[in-house]
Amino acid sequence: MLVPVLAASAASIALAGSVTYTYDTLGRLSKATYSNGVVITYAYDAAGNRTVVTVTGAPS
Repeated sequence: MLVPVLAASAASIALAGSVTYTYDTLGRLSKATYSNGVVITYAYDAAGNRTVVTVTGAPS
């Protein structure tokens, strides 16, 4: 199954400065919060496969 993925531009992430990673109870990456306002969240299916990547926020 192909899953569409949205991505922030490389430039906006590269200029982020710092990033905070959040993990779920199974140790999987669930969120990356960048100091420039970009937040990337990850969702997983029951088998542990990453199924959704959502990018929100605008670089400041």
